[in-house]
Amino acid sequence: MLTDYWVIAQFTTQIGSWILLSYSTIISIAIIRNWNINSNASLQINLERKTYLVGTIAYMILIMQLFVLLFFLQTVNQHFPTLIRGAMCATGTLNANAYGNVTLWIKLSSIIIYAIFITFEYLDNKSPNFPLTSFKYYFLLPAWVFLSADIILSFLYFYNLTPNIITTCCSVVFLGNEQNFEHTHEFSSFNLMIFLFVFCLFVWNIMYFFIKNKIVIKTISSFAIIYFSLFFLQNFFVKYIYGLPNHLCLFDMFFWEYNGIGFVWFGMWIAFAWTNIAEFASVLVQKKLDFSIQFYLQYLKKVQLVSFLCIIFIPILYYFAWQGEL
Repeated sequence: MLTDYWVIAQFTTQIGSWILLSYSTIISIAIIRNWNINSNASLQINLERKTYLVGTIAYMILIMQLFVLLFFLQTVNQHFPTLIRGAMCATGTLNANAYGNVTLWIKLSSIIIYAIFITFEYLDNKSPNFPLTSFKYYFLLPAWVFLSADIILSFLYFYNLTPNIITTCCSVVFLGNEQNFEHTHEFSSFNLMIFLFVFCLFVWNIMYFFIKNKIVIKTISSFAIIYFSLFFLQNFFVKYIYGLPNHLCLFDMFFWEYNGIGFVWFGMWIAFAWTNIAEFASVLVQKKLDFSIQFYLQYLKKVQLVSFLCIIFIPILYYFAWQGEL
């Protein structure tokens, strides 16, 4: 698969990003060691010039990784199934070897580091004294590690992927297993839908209105919502999106025959996670800043609320469209 043009496009982007991020990381080490905003020495002036370039490069590369994630999902979900026997979507192509799912999780996990750095970069540029300049670059090294791991795992995944592999997909994973069928049936009750709605709404109200200043608890509660929303989507709601009672694959949501609802739902899912990470990072460093970030925090909370409502109500609307029965 290394000669496939979809794969070549991804590797070209990733290797170019890795080279630029490596350069930025090397410069950031010098900035961390020698940065002194009160100094007028030539070294400090030189570092101040470089920090604009380094910050811009890192910012654009980390944003680019979000688009690479979407392109990777498109590759494994729509392009590879046309080449690999037995694969109908990303479930089959990712399970074609041991590196597929690990690669996807590395790409998703790296969003945490990217969100933290981009938040610090935004806040740092808002102040003329650049109070976060040396601090924010500590997060470039883990970002470089994640990107390096991403490239290595992607290479191993693509290299070990051949059209002759016969893999299992949704038809076997979900329909051919009697235990999975019974498990699906157990999740087909109206009570479970009510539990999902009440639980998420209850957690959201607690964290948004009562403990909004306790940022650690709020962030943990937010990621609990992210986990449970994904769990119940796969085990309960997707069958109403597909109109098939035993079909529980998350990746089929990205097919355009379902109006691309997967892009909307997962976009809101990532937005909810991103803004919660950004809020957590902002509150942690607000004492270092010489300006108020309340307006920025209010903006993040508005995005959180909108994305939260979409995460919850989009699948519920599908449930009611089918009247709870298929």
